[in-house]
Amino acid sequence: MKSFFTLLAFLCLFEYVFADEMYSPDINGLYDASLIVTGTPQLKNGEVEFSILNVLKNSSGESYNSQSSVHFSPTRYGVLSMMNPQTVADTLIVYLRKYKGKWYTYGGSQQIHSLKNGQIPFDFCNEIYWLTPGEYLRMKKQFFTTFKKVEEQKYEALFSEDEYSKKNNALPVVQRMYSCNYFNGPASIDQAIEHEDEIKNELKEDTTIYQFVDQEALYPGGADELMLFFEESWKKWELNAVEKELMGKVYVSFIIETSGKVTQVKILRGVMPSMDHKVIQMVYAMPNWIPAETRGKKVRFMMRIPVPIPSW
Repeated sequence: MKSFFTLLAFLCLFEYVFADEMYSPDINGLYDASLIVTGTPQLKNGEVEFSILNVLKNSSGESYNSQSSVHFSPTRYGVLSMMNPQTVADTLIVYLRKYKGKWYTYGGSQQIHSLKNGQIPFDFCNEIYWLTPGEYLRMKKQFFTTFKKVEEQKYEALFSEDEYSKKNNALPVVQRMYSCNYFNGPASIDQAIEHEDEIKNELKEDTTIYQFVDQEALYPGGADELMLFFEESWKKWELNAVEKELMGKVYVSFIIETSGKVTQVKILRGVMPSMDHKVIQMVYAMPNWIPAETRGKKVRFMMRIPVPIPSW
């Protein structure tokens, strides 16, 4: 009898721990999560503090961007679980939804994935598609304008597969739906698209600050010209005896706007306040960069570089 109750207690604990771990494909998270972001997490004081890099979907009515963070409850399993209290170095994509005023991951740990070389995995119909942030946004828009969710893991098409394949920039991951077991046939043409407001927002100016792009920002003339710029800039400063003894590098981050202009310079790792201040002024004095691009469109880009301190 004792062993029976021990087994029963174990099964109850197992059910509690894995209650939110039923398989949930990413297509469900794409439609149902109200916030989808990439970023880096830290487990602090019993919750996840997630520093956002890219906002891929936000229908929450709250404001989030690449300079903000979101806090949510840990999962019961996986890299962000309460039983795995460690800092995760990987850049992740997480799908979130709110319940009683608090953020939770959609589908438990099922919708938490590590990026690889800046590309986002999308688990769909037994395949993994690797997408840049720009490709992910395009995929999301095409799914929402082509398929309507009618019930759990069931989607109806607003266009035939032939009509979709003839559209410009048709994506294989979206076309895969037509042969997937989630496909529930055609929808009536007069059915409204549930995400119409979000699609309109996609057409507005993109103010996201990207870290992963198709073409990174480039200093005019390349890396050699950038190093030459810093060498010449140091010569303009009069340094005191202590400053002349310093060696190493000052690490900075800054935003390259779509115009190429440098903004929001920050010291990531400095050497001493007076030298850090000089580096900030140097970076602001840089000429305009060649801006980053994604999907053939200029985008705001976060750059991180080391500024070497010369030997005197």
